Amino acid sequence: MLNYNVPDYERTFSFHYDVRKARAPAPRWVTWQGRWAAKNATGPCRAEEALAYATDLPNMDELCFRDPATFRAGGLHENVNEWDIILSDSDKAKEVHDWIKHCVDVPSFFVTDELGQALIPPPKIMANSPTCREHVPFICKAIVERVATRGYV
Repeated sequence: MLNYNVPDYERTFSFHYDVRKARAPAPRWVTWQGRWAAKNATGPCRAEEALAYATDLPNMDELCFRDPATFRAGGLHENVNEWDIILSDSDKAKEVHDWIKHCVDVPSFFVTDELGQALIPPPKIMANSPTCREHVPFICKAIVERVATRGYV
């Protein structure tokens, strides 16, 4: 059994955020200068495609990038085909493809016993920083938003 002393402020705070109202921001595209991209911007394309059709050097002002303000964690598994293209020349392509498609099997990285079973280390719970007390509402809201939008995956 884990022995952990929970500070009073962590025990008394109520999660009063409505998970149903938390939504992931829609992805948005911006220029390299951080301005919203033109309305006709459709998002990224591979550099090889852009250069194949270019008659001249591309206009830097027309390049679009994902807006970091609308970043949503957990989207790694959404574009397996693109990752396969990126990894095509890698000797680790199959291994990384399996991670992207099926998630990482963490116990496979642990030392094994004589039966081949992973020797999983015991759990370790560490106390939050004392400065967390000043930011409890923000932390709770961030946790609820991540859970609601699957941003923890």
